[in-house]
Amino acid sequence: MGVMFQGKAWILISWAWLLTCAAAEREYFIPSQNLSWVEARSHCQVCYKDLVSMTPENIQIVAPMLKSEHWIGLRKYFPDISHSDGSPWIQWANGDLVIFQNWHPGMPMSKVPLPRIDCCSCSCTCPASSGSILPTVLTTEPLMNFSSMASQVTKALPLNATCERAPIVPPVVPETNKLYIEDSCVVMLRHGLWAERNCTDERPFICYEDKFFGHVDVNCNMSNSASLKWQPGPGDISLYEVEVKGEPPLKLNLTDLSHTLTGLIGGNYYEVAVSALKCSRFLNPQRASFYTVPHKVKDLRVDNTTASSISLSWNEPDGNASLYLVQTVDHRREVNTTGLEFEGLTPGSCFTFMVQSGVQDRSQWSERSMIANCTKPGKVSNLEAVDITNNKLTLKWKAPDGNFAGFSIKVTIRNSDKYLTATKIETQIIITNLPSGSNITLEVRVKANHDVMGDAVSIIAYTVPDPVWDLTLVPGNKQLTAKWNYSETADVTFTAEVWKDKQFIQKFTTLENKEITFGDLKSATNYTVYVYAVSGTHTGVNVSTSEFTLPASPQNLRSPFNSTDKITLEWDAPDGITEAIYIINFTSIWSQSSKVEVKDITSHNFTNLKSGTRYFFQVYSRAGEFTSLPTSYNVSTVPVKTDLSLSMLCSSAQSLLCADDNQKKGVFIKLQEHFNKKLGNAVFWELEI
Repeated sequence: MGVMFQGKAWILISWAWLLTCAAAEREYFIPSQNLSWVEARSHCQVCYKDLVSMTPENIQIVAPMLKSEHWIGLRKYFPDISHSDGSPWIQWANGDLVIFQNWHPGMPMSKVPLPRIDCCSCSCTCPASSGSILPTVLTTEPLMNFSSMASQVTKALPLNATCERAPIVPPVVPETNKLYIEDSCVVMLRHGLWAERNCTDERPFICYEDKFFGHVDVNCNMSNSASLKWQPGPGDISLYEVEVKGEPPLKLNLTDLSHTLTGLIGGNYYEVAVSALKCSRFLNPQRASFYTVPHKVKDLRVDNTTASSISLSWNEPDGNASLYLVQTVDHRREVNTTGLEFEGLTPGSCFTFMVQSGVQDRSQWSERSMIANCTKPGKVSNLEAVDITNNKLTLKWKAPDGNFAGFSIKVTIRNSDKYLTATKIETQIIITNLPSGSNITLEVRVKANHDVMGDAVSIIAYTVPDPVWDLTLVPGNKQLTAKWNYSETADVTFTAEVWKDKQFIQKFTTLENKEITFGDLKSATNYTVYVYAVSGTHTGVNVSTSEFTLPASPQNLRSPFNSTDKITLEWDAPDGITEAIYIINFTSIWSQSSKVEVKDITSHNFTNLKSGTRYFFQVYSRAGEFTSLPTSYNVSTVPVKTDLSLSMLCSSAQSLLCADDNQKKGVFIKLQEHFNKKLGNAVFWELEI
């Protein structure tokens, strides 16, 4: 098992040139075994990519992790490439050009050291050399950015030089370097400097591999299944470990590059990681995440409909759903509840609603559930009944906004319904053949093109009532009872008013009875009674009739004056009335009954009477055709006395009978009884012995 590492380094840098380039993200590994350079490279190529190639960037990562020298991917001569010009160290094991070197001092070793040449000492400025060899710079600072080393490297040689010539001593040629390795390989020391070593030495080594970035494609995603397909890993891959997080979780080892997941739950979130196994090591996993397609909602239904809204509800689908999309042709709404009131719709219009279950990121939507419904048409306004008579009326209204086809009118009279219709352009209708004095409910509903009815708007109206008929007045003493006839089915009340000489006296209203009694009136007085029916706010034509109250009997008859031939009779008017007709009947022993009629006065003088005669009077009050009970009174004229002598002859067989006083008294009593019977008190008479 190898070790992957990253870090920073303290390094010695030998600059040849500095290039900046972009590279894939790399990972570095130190296998656990020691191998020759060739074996190490072979192992790296099988299990990774190759021996590591060093750059100014990655040396900071690799060097801090080394505790000893390790093979890196640099060799003096590669057998499989041409070195025709004899140049060593021209490329890395992976074929990259060597653009960066970091040799330990004294490295790389020369086969023969350079000869020593003594030169004159002079101060000079020379043209810059065109060679590529730069001086070696030693630094003790951590190498964070190799471009910063430019300030530590001699940028240019003097441009001009002036030398004093001196004799040149021939060079001393040294012997061949015994440490020289003809075909050497390179190790990196623990501080990041490079050194040559014999390629056959077995040493630790550093492999690298470009981090594997694959991806998993999710296809044929359904509610209960999904097909996965992933990229092959680099190199010799033993198997692929497929791990699925979600419900239900799953872990599989596969050798194929695809797999179909089954038994999934609709609307669930799943994470997939596919890791390639290479040399007992799992590479960077290929990942994907997805939602399964949610199931469609259940039992989509319309709960309520108004003129501008439609309320929908549904049951949750099987599995899971995070939200719901509800849309029509022109409207779209997202909700996380199982119900929605779609507002702002046009009255009288039809809509097809499509409801889909959705997942949280809105990447998957279920199959559509669809339902059609129509908004109610709007309601009429300004509904009113005008031009009302006893048998017809005109119903008017204002049409609503939105779409509609016409109007339905319901006329309800006494629990009986009658239906009428009006076209879309009509806003009034004349309703005829109505019963008079009736409570009528008028209801108007707007009809849509799809025969859906809008909400009803209704009013109550009353037809004008007909007049009452057969009005009669039944008089009483100080009261009148009005009676009349009317339809039993009419929805009316009755009002009766009593007037006297254009002056209002009383008013009564009755709901059901067709009879009203007015009391506290004056007797023997002519009253006019008006009766009319009322239906709602409509008053029917009044019917009137007049009648006298029954007269009361005159009161307190008296005779303030009488003489031998004259009697003055007085009385008090009943109830204080000032206008009345009085009838006076009078009789005496001498004549039959006589009648005298007086008007608006309460006295009368009777003349040409007989003296000493008692007259009997009966005084009546009369009102119209009605006469009161009589009040009786009698009084006598002053008598003119005349003496009459009566002689009686008494004869009796009994001696001295006629001379008996008792006998005389008896005869007198009988005679007195006789006159009393015949005359009574009708005339003045006195009987004396």
